[in-house]
Amino acid sequence: MFGKLGLDTGEYEKSLGGAETKTGKFAEKLKSGLKTAAKIGGAALGVAATGITSLTKQSVEAYAEYEQLVGGAQLMFGKAYDFVANKAANAYSTGQWLCNRT
Repeated sequence: MFGKLGLDTGEYEKSLGGAETKTGKFAEKLKSGLKTAAKIGGAALGVAATGITSLTKQSVEAYAEYEQLVGGAQLMFGKAYDFVANKAANAYSTGQWLCNRT
């Protein structure tokens, strides 16, 4: 007795083709999402770089102004500059003392 067994692979191949299509669509969506994320990340880096540049510029300008003020005070007070600078550095404590008395 001989028998022949046959398999119908039509449904399997159909399912496999459907999975392939779904995987391809998912890959395209993922690729699109990653491109969008990269654009957003690039824009954020650009904004951060602009902010850092602005902050650096303001810091340099503020320090230059400070140096100019110190130079002017040294010129104006001459040898007494150290005494005046010390009093100015501690002036807040006098102000606090006066505010606490009232």
